[in-house]
Amino acid sequence: METWYNNQDSNLEITGQNFFVMKPSQDKTTRGNVKSPTNINKLESSTSIPAKEWEFLNELLNKPDKSPSLLDPNAKRNSLSIPLKSREISPNKIPEKVTHFIKNSKGIVLRQAYAKKGQISPFPEPIPECRSLSVKVHRCLSNTDVINGSSPLQTKKSAFLKSDDSIKEEKFKIKSKKMTVKRRKKIENNQLEAVKINLAILSLQKSFGIEITPNENPTYKFFVGSGNNHQLVLKILKAKPKWEQSYSPYSANLIWTQVKRKEIVEVLETSGKKETRAIDVSDNTINFITNSQEFCHLSPLSTLISTRTKLYNRIERNNELASKKRLFANMCSYYESINKNPFNVLPMTFHIVDGTRDPNFPKLQEYFNSIKSEANLVNLWIVKPGELTNRGNGITVCSTLEEIINRIEEASSGLKHSYIVQKYIENPLLYRDRKFDIRCYTLIACINGSIQAYFYREGYLRTACQKFTLDITQNKFVHLTNDAVQKKSPEYGKFEAGNKLSYDEFQEYIDNEIHAKVNFKREIYPKIRNIVQDTVAATCGKLDPKHRLHTFEILGYDFMLDDNFNPWLIEVNTNPCLALSCPLLGSLITKMLEDSFRLVVDPVFPEDSQSLIIDTGYELIYSTAKHSLRNIKEEENLEEISDGDVNSDVEAN
Repeated sequence: METWYNNQDSNLEITGQNFFVMKPSQDKTTRGNVKSPTNINKLESSTSIPAKEWEFLNELLNKPDKSPSLLDPNAKRNSLSIPLKSREISPNKIPEKVTHFIKNSKGIVLRQAYAKKGQISPFPEPIPECRSLSVKVHRCLSNTDVINGSSPLQTKKSAFLKSDDSIKEEKFKIKSKKMTVKRRKKIENNQLEAVKINLAILSLQKSFGIEITPNENPTYKFFVGSGNNHQLVLKILKAKPKWEQSYSPYSANLIWTQVKRKEIVEVLETSGKKETRAIDVSDNTINFITNSQEFCHLSPLSTLISTRTKLYNRIERNNELASKKRLFANMCSYYESINKNPFNVLPMTFHIVDGTRDPNFPKLQEYFNSIKSEANLVNLWIVKPGELTNRGNGITVCSTLEEIINRIEEASSGLKHSYIVQKYIENPLLYRDRKFDIRCYTLIACINGSIQAYFYREGYLRTACQKFTLDITQNKFVHLTNDAVQKKSPEYGKFEAGNKLSYDEFQEYIDNEIHAKVNFKREIYPKIRNIVQDTVAATCGKLDPKHRLHTFEILGYDFMLDDNFNPWLIEVNTNPCLALSCPLLGSLITKMLEDSFRLVVDPVFPEDSQSLIIDTGYELIYSTAKHSLRNIKEEENLEEISDGDVNSDVEAN
């Protein structure tokens, strides 16, 4: 702590532990210890120091009870430095060096130097005539010095000096007051946060058409099946305070399996058709959760006893989205119903069920030949099974009609296979000359017959290992960006950790390497989100036909961009890979799962509101309470087969 005193009517300036009296340079100077308050008053009242005052000081210094005289008659300094006595302090608190300043009459610093411990002044040469010499230290007098009358500044103490104890006490009071105000503010903020959380949870419950019977100390059980990094799901659920693990899906409240298990779906109760009406709840509660202005679902609310409720992570008819053939059929029907061209979102696609005998094959042949007849156009096609496939299995790149015919005529090991023949995107946007696709997540909740879809704001890019070329069609490391394919390449992870990029890294590449300046999150992201919204609107009447109590699902959507930054929907995965293959996925997937549970699990199974976080990374994009249901007729009665219906431990892409 610094203390400061400056008598404007004299040449006296006191700072911290020392004060200095200046006198004209022609007078002889000396220095010494002064303990008498009367003497210090005499010094303060004089603009120059008479000879008798110097004699008096000399007598004081030469008294036998004093320390050896500091009087140095040979000193050439023109200042009197009088150190003040200070209380005993620990050696580690004694300043190692003290800063001395020399100022002129205008207060401008002429010289400064450091004096070490025990050194009175660091200036060996005569000091030019000036008004004051000041010293900065970080120590002050103690109460003991003042009480004992040992301080030469006793009479002036109140003007410029406070004791250590009083300073500490004052500091403590100020700190305590600040801590009290800070603690009170924190408590108020926590209470406000708890109110917001409770209102948000109630809004979500209302949006699902449910209300929860209060339970003072509920205990919930979860079951997690093996596969697709189930250890991560276990870790997240075990961290929730009111949950414990069950080893049977039939005794659990929350059931999590890698693939849909029909026997579990069938034990879920069903609800009848509900007449609903929408009310506006565009207060800050629902927006705080979803960051969007939506509507809540009102029916009469169904009362749930949370400890007796089941929630399964698989929607009964998830194949309406995840099956390639069903996704194509549903999107075509939906876009036709709203007078939009589906092939502005989907690459040109043909669904072939019966090989060359299929009614769609002549259309495929005609379209293929029309492209072939145009000059300088490459004519590549992707052929993939319409069902029972994932991780890039069964996908072929074909450049001739003969290759396509051979592929769609192949036997399928006794299973009735259909094929999706899709135009290859021959002008993809590249990342450092390599192909990539975009993986994003959507959460669909079917609670109490109400469907709500949430789009996750963060996703990532999956890059290929080898440079893009249309000359080689059989190299999967060039054309397929699925992680299950790319990780078999010896160059996997050579360019990016796990062949993954964040949205921000991609934006940095666009800014620095691509001449067309595009903002991904402002221009591309909204288009992708709108396409995802359309997929839910196209299938909402089919996903949960029996209104199972209750289901939800996390879906992985894959998009590609062409060189004009247009997004194209490639496929939807019902079992997106949860492996943490790189640091980016380690944080992104973990947070995505935690946010999913907060959004769907916590409203159905309430916990202590203080532990909830309602600002999730999801954005509400669809709700049956807001969007009118469209009765879209299926053109053909296709067998219910889903990519996720195969009971295996194989992870999705």
